[in-house]
Amino acid sequence: VAAVLCLGAASLSMSQAAIILSWCIACVAGATVMILSWKRWGPVARFNVVLSIMASACLVFFLVSGLGQTRADHQYETFGKGNVVQKIGGRQYMPRAAARMWRDAPWFGVGGWGYRYLLPMYVEEEHWDDIGIGTANTHCDPLQFLAEFGAIGSALLLACVGAMVAPIIRSGSWRRPGVYIALAGLAATYVHSLVDLPFRNPAILCTWAVIFAILSRSTERQTGVLWSA
Repeated sequence: VAAVLCLGAASLSMSQAAIILSWCIACVAGATVMILSWKRWGPVARFNVVLSIMASACLVFFLVSGLGQTRADHQYETFGKGNVVQKIGGRQYMPRAAARMWRDAPWFGVGGWGYRYLLPMYVEEEHWDDIGIGTANTHCDPLQFLAEFGAIGSALLLACVGAMVAPIIRSGSWRRPGVYIALAGLAATYVHSLVDLPFRNPAILCTWAVIFAILSRSTERQTGVLWSA
């Protein structure tokens, strides 16, 4: 129920990344359920499931094309390849500035939110007029963490993630459907962070880490491995 509500909320948010990534995860989860359950279902159950999927697809189509047509059309106009490439390409001066900051302070970085205040000093002169709302973040979270916290700070962050990944890999629990579907969601958020700033939101960062920790602790209980998440 919670997953369905979250999927509906992501869809109604009209956020392009949220819609694409959440529905990709939903397709992975749906395909997993179908594969695991298909052999256990009889012919009638299979027919009902296929019919239900088709009916749900039609319902979603009519809701989007009917009630949400005006707003959806406005939002989805930017889904075109040219617009996406142009949007991402127009931000490239920000990652370049973050890379220069890191080269000047490779070990400890320029400090938290240092990118925001030092950006005018590192950006090319032709992009000075582009600095404004939305440029406090480099739209590439790993690079911004590297610029602000340096190699040592970034290594500590990676060590935290590694401490949670190790039990999952070692126990082989990542093969379980409930685990790898959750891992797919975590991976999707990370991929999004390469071209945007989800991890600059404390709520997203904390939720991402908590889900990772839950997966790690669940493997500890099942394998008896003493591992602190």
